[in-house]
Formats: sequence, structure tokens, C-alpha cells
Amino acid sequence: MPFNIIALASGEGTTVEYLARRFASETAPIDIKTIICNRENSGVIERSRALGIRCEVIADMVKLFQFLEIEYSRINASLILLAGFNRIIPDHVVTRFSGKMINTHPSLLPCFGGKGFYGDKIHKAVIESGARISGCTVHFVSNDVDGGPIIAQAAVNIEDNDDYISLRERVKAREKPLLFESIMNLMEGKYEIRGKRVRFQEWKSFPQ
Repeated sequence: MPFNIIALASGEGTTVEYLARRFASETAPIDIKTIICNRENSGVIERSRALGIRCEVIADMVKLFQFLEIEYSRINASLILLAGFNRIIPDHVVTRFSGKMINTHPSLLPCFGGKGFYGDKIHKAVIESGARISGCTVHFVSNDVDGGPIIAQAAVNIEDNDDYISLRERVKAREKPLLFESIMNLMEGKYEIRGKRVRFQEWKSFPQ
């Protein structure tokens, strides 16, 4: 059965491009069918065209989420991916797609997450805290910002000479492969959500 994905994006679209190319190399029927972007000057628009993926640009948030509802049913989507989407999802949308919407966060949640923790603010806070380890988290979206059930995490050591820029780049390099691996395992459907943790019967690893 096809595993169709809708991606919500606001930025350059490097994550979407990475995933689309990785999925294309797999024999499994998995595909990003539609990208919905809320910014007219976003790089993801050109990347989607180069990849042959439909991209709808909708700045109005009410209309954007109305389109998401229609498109989800039209393509029989299995998953909604927040790929650098810079808006908080309204509660009614989160509730509608509970257990079907995932996000990545560039820290080891629940640390350095929630309102106010976004972009470089996260990495600056991690450096200032004196922490020796950071990383990234893939999680289901819930009405508690960055508080949804955790699917997977990857750790990154913080070196003595790190600043927020060098830390950001190393975390980013781990984030995309972790997201790909998480989606491939979600596609299998052999998991259950228990509280704040997603439990898999078997976790399949993939090359970086």
C-alpha cells in the first residue's frame, strides 16, 4: 500500500530534497506527494519543481490548513511532515491529525524545547548551559509544543571549541538521516504510542 506524505515547509527545502532522493532509492512505495509552503520566496518552491513534486504556496494560515485537509484525503496520505515549517500548528489541526503528523527538533527533547526554543536560540542555549551532549529528536506533534511522543533521537557531542554555529551544523547533519530512518520505520506500522514514547516491535537501521 502506498505511503504518501505531505510536507509543510517554510525554508530552503533541503530536508524535503534529502528525503525525496532517499525515498527514490528505496523499493518501498513511499513518496512525498505534496509540499505546502507558507512563504512566497522560500527555496523549497524551486527545489520541489526540480524534484517534480507538487508545491502549493498559501500564505493565509486558515486557507493553508483547509487545503491540507482536502489534500490529505485526496492523495490518501499516511503522514504529514513538518519540514522546517515556521508556524505553530493550531490545536484543532493537531487533534484532527493526531498520530499522523511528525516534526524534528534540534535538541534532545524534552530539554531545550517548547515556546521560545527555535532556530539558533536552541543551540545558543545549549552552549550556554554547559551541556556536553546535544542532538536531535523526531517526535509526533501534539498540542504541547515540542512535547509529543518521541519517535527517535540522535546524540551529538559538544566539543570545547564549539560555538552555536558549529553545533548547529553537526546536529543538522544527523537530523536528516534520523528523520529518514524514522519515517521508514513508521511506514512498517509496527509500533504503538505509550505516553511520551513510541515503542517499535523492531527498529530497522539504514546507512547514513
